[in-house]
Amino acid sequence: MIRAIVVDDEKPAIDALRDLLHDYSDIELVGQFTNPHQALSRIGDLDYEIAFLDIEMPGINGLELGERLLEADPSTDIIYITAFDAYAVEAFEISALDYLMKPVSPRRMKKTMERLRTRQASAQAAPDPPLADRPRRVLCFGQFDIALEAQDGEGDSRIAWRTAKARELLAYLVQHRGKLVRKSQIWEAIWPGLEISRAVVYLHTCIYQIRKSLKQCRLEKQIRIRFVQDGYQLTLHDIDSDVDAFLRGTSFVDGSEAPDWEALERAERLYGDGYLTVEDFLWALEVRRELEMRYIETVKRLAERDEALGRDASAIRRWNALIRVDPYNEDGHERLLLLYAKVGDRSALARHYQRMTEQMQDELGLDPRPAAAELYRRLLSSMD
Repeated sequence: MIRAIVVDDEKPAIDALRDLLHDYSDIELVGQFTNPHQALSRIGDLDYEIAFLDIEMPGINGLELGERLLEADPSTDIIYITAFDAYAVEAFEISALDYLMKPVSPRRMKKTMERLRTRQASAQAAPDPPLADRPRRVLCFGQFDIALEAQDGEGDSRIAWRTAKARELLAYLVQHRGKLVRKSQIWEAIWPGLEISRAVVYLHTCIYQIRKSLKQCRLEKQIRIRFVQDGYQLTLHDIDSDVDAFLRGTSFVDGSEAPDWEALERAERLYGDGYLTVEDFLWALEVRRELEMRYIETVKRLAERDEALGRDASAIRRWNALIRVDPYNEDGHERLLLLYAKVGDRSALARHYQRMTEQMQDELGLDPRPAAAELYRRLLSSMD
């Protein structure tokens, strides 16, 4: 038996839907509400698997109500009901099990029931996804993803996102983890320039998809998204992010403690190519730059330590890594010149100075500062 609730502010519409459902012996209507607030107050007492929701309701519309229901139980199937055949229909079809146009015809209801039974049968027959119960980490360096340990202990599994925008929205909420993010902020960041009515639909659609994906991968308890005060708040529980690990490892930048060299080396490896560098997310630029500055300071400290310990090859590698991120770091360039001279690599010394000069002239229209030019000539002369 499939248990259902219906929420519609028009009593005749509920009666009409109930009459249609009477033709299906495997559907039991366990709750019917004309007030969406009342429905919310009762969801904890009802055992249901599917919700028929009217879209246009006062106070809480069907889209928002659907979010609240999915927040309580992401496995709930939603069927939207609308009197308006508009642009939103396509989005509803993507995000929900189905949509119904008022007045609902018996033929259209039959199609919905067939879709529901197919979904229920697939859910019962499908084995658990090959994902471990212990997710490894939320990944934000390089490309956004969620890595999960495979059940056989070999390699990682990743979430298969239904749409790129759902994945981007989750990345945006992860960036603001622990904070309330208003819907207006999300629209401006994810769908800039789009009319609000369409942005609303796409936002609800993506939230629906995210909840479903997290539920499927058994991540709904580790990555929680709450609807709060006309916005969303994401929190992480018993799951780490590479950014949080990087921030902990580089806490010395905030002046809170002395460098932990092992932690710095781990942070250096975590950073990789940088924060969301594979993505074209304009909203990520500010955080990307902040993390980049921490990375530069981290690599600088590690390179200086390498030099102090006489690990010249490691110092050269790290100063080169720093310059790839911060190409106009004059201190880094000069330290490299000194190191190439120290190890007696005249050709590397000459190549580096030439690259530095060409880059500054091509991109800034400037020559290296006199002190750097003088250092180069002195070092080159000392190697003759």
